[in-house]
Amino acid sequence: MTGALRTVWESFTDRSGELCGPFGRTLRVVIMSVILWIGIYLCVVNVLGFIMMGVDKNKARRRAWRIPEAHLFIIAIIGGSLGTTMGMHVFRHKTKHWYFLFGMPAILIIQVALVVILYLSPLQITLF
Repeated sequence: MTGALRTVWESFTDRSGELCGPFGRTLRVVIMSVILWIGIYLCVVNVLGFIMMGVDKNKARRRAWRIPEAHLFIIAIIGGSLGTTMGMHVFRHKTKHWYFLFGMPAILIIQVALVVILYLSPLQITLF
């Protein structure tokens, strides 16, 4: 590295080469912000899945227009599997359908396994 570039690089790293100072702090804030938004998204989609199960059960009792089963599975696949599974059991809805009884928990198990695998993986994101 040239002298000026080395000086700039050293101002953003400590002796071990880790990011520090204002740039490193900004990076940590961005990462925490992303994690916060992912958490908010998962809360919203799970509440939505829970509510959709309750609404569909209510409509089933009144023999009204129903929420398509594909929509319930889509909500589960995009992250609402915990909410839809809980709604299924709380409202006792769709529990006689084998594809719901086994499918919703299977989606949840796969999603949890993916999170654990990603968390334990040796992948590292570096900027330089």
